[in-house]
Amino acid sequence: LKEVDFIAIGSGTVQQGAEFLKEVNFPGAVYSDPQRKTYQALNFTKGILSTFNPGGLGKLMESFSSGNKQRFEVIPTDPFQQGGCLVVSPSNDVVLLHRDDFAGDHVEESKLLNALRSI
Repeated sequence: LKEVDFIAIGSGTVQQGAEFLKEVNFPGAVYSDPQRKTYQALNFTKGILSTFNPGGLGKLMESFSSGNKQRFEVIPTDPFQQGGCLVVSPSNDVVLLHRDDFAGDHVEESKLLNALRSI
């Protein structure tokens, strides 16, 4: 892979972003967007049914069974806001835009790697 810049934009507070960095070895910058303007601009999914549904509950069970725990102090300001993944080329072309349909609906690793390899 070429050198790329990674940016994470969370919907929580600055303090929650700092907690995220303490726990995760993220190789980039972390920004806080508690008003979720970025999420709105990217038309990311939001709603109670996108959080509590069979897909989301299945991902929750997978996460718990692999040893992960929900830390309530890092729940974002809107727990019903889903995220996604955006890959932009140096010429500002959108190479990949994945919108999570439900909690835990992350982009497939192969799709992300292919997008990164293409830039």
